[in-house]
Amino acid sequence: MEKDANVGAAGTPHEPDEHEQGQGAGERLGVQLAHRAENALAAALTERGCYAQRLPLLDERFKIDLLVDPPDRYEGNDRRFEVQVTLALDARQKMREYLQHPGFSKSGERLYVEIWNFRVIPTAAAMIARMFRRPAMPAPRLLRAGPRGTNASLLSTRLQELDALCQLSHKQRLVGRIQRLVDNKVEVVTETGDVYRIPLRLVQDEKRYQLRTLVGAGEQPVPGQDLLSFLPGTPDETGIPVYLAIPVDPTDPADPTEDDA
Repeated sequence: MEKDANVGAAGTPHEPDEHEQGQGAGERLGVQLAHRAENALAAALTERGCYAQRLPLLDERFKIDLLVDPPDRYEGNDRRFEVQVTLALDARQKMREYLQHPGFSKSGERLYVEIWNFRVIPTAAAMIARMFRRPAMPAPRLLRAGPRGTNASLLSTRLQELDALCQLSHKQRLVGRIQRLVDNKVEVVTETGDVYRIPLRLVQDEKRYQLRTLVGAGEQPVPGQDLLSFLPGTPDETGIPVYLAIPVDPTDPADPTEDDA
């Protein structure tokens, strides 16, 4: 059986178009892609009457990509969102870094925004604009924008959920061997012969960087050499598939693919 995140049906997950992927030329384009997402979100927020500033120095010091003021900022509404924008979905290390950094101002409300692709940016901007009409957020929030809609939650709570899902002992986890890289996805085959094609940006941290380096160099992994543990890619309520793919050490005696002997 073959399973792929790029299912192509209306309302279901799909990968970004060729301009949105960017990763085929290597990791160096990741920064350019991130800047494009920040600019696109700032423009979409401006269309909704918000005032959005992109200040690179704030990103370096506070992990803030955008400062966003509400449409009625001149009418006594002094709220401000300190926004981190990312196309890296479920990136736990990135989330931790954002939580560890202090806010830019005491009154700023911190908002971590995950974007599935550029087509959902207007939806994300509309949600952010609506959040100005809701009660203030004392703790950092996560806004997740996918092909089926948006979802907001506490960022710390989501990180705890992701950490639990990344436990190798989690009952829904599968294990497969990496076969090849195709269309910015890693193809993995399980012991039962099921084939999964997992978008590279849904692979966790260091392994994602390693695989993108191979893509950028036009190279392929050694088929069957490396193992990945992953969830089956069931879409969440926003329509984003959840894989949380992490490497497994094939020499580890606790390797879940080994038979009990």
